[in-house]
Amino acid sequence: MTSDQKMYFNDLWKYNLSWPADVNAEVLLYPNPATDHITLKWDQAAPRHLFVYNIRSQRVIETGLLDWEERIEVRGLSPGLYRFLITEDGRYTAVSVVIK
Repeated sequence: MTSDQKMYFNDLWKYNLSWPADVNAEVLLYPNPATDHITLKWDQAAPRHLFVYNIRSQRVIETGLLDWEERIEVRGLSPGLYRFLITEDGRYTAVSVVIK
């Protein structure tokens, strides 16, 4: 590895949402950090909603999620730390994502 290459060990994140045990609410989110897109994956399709907030708590993305795998374009966002808030059936989880 040369001095100008970087290695990231946290490019793949798996989150277990704090839902009741009988609900399969595990989401796979990658890459983190990201440059042009973020992929979200679940075991099954369900109606969900995604809100993305910047460090100033300004909502920069809002979209519905219906499929078991969703690709969110982040190419237009400025580099920095963002909070991804995912809601499903009145429940939610928040994930921090770095955009390079």
